[in-house]
Amino acid sequence: MRLAARTTSALAIAASAIVFVPTAAIAVGYIRRHGLELTHVLALLPPAAAIAAVVLVARTPPRGIARGAAIGLASAATLYVCLSAIYVFGQYRLISRDGTAFWALVIVPAAWVWPPVLVVGAAVGALAQLLALRARRRGSGDA
Repeated sequence: MRLAARTTSALAIAASAIVFVPTAAIAVGYIRRHGLELTHVLALLPPAAAIAAVVLVARTPPRGIARGAAIGLASAATLYVCLSAIYVFGQYRLISRDGTAFWALVIVPAAWVWPPVLVVGAAVGALAQLLALRARRRGSGDA
């Protein structure tokens, strides 16, 4: 089980890093042309947060609701980054040249879709961990 968890964590970090590099290249291009703006940095938050969430899971104690919330957060963040990679890589030329495409395909989802996805992921993870803990307690109490 530990091998599967480590492999999944490594793949999540690698996927997030792969998305982070082109997103950073696009953001740096816009920063050079228009100056530093919060929206350019906002585009970098989802992949960076996905990497941080996976590291958080590795550092969280193995039992407890916090572990479930961390796993849900990491899962949701990684899923968001993987789905955003589909349109970032598919439309890279357009996004890197057109500010409206950058805004519509990278910044707006990072501002309006990503935060609720993280909150829901953390809540579902915490709820799943709570249910698993209750099931373990019932199972050990019946034996």
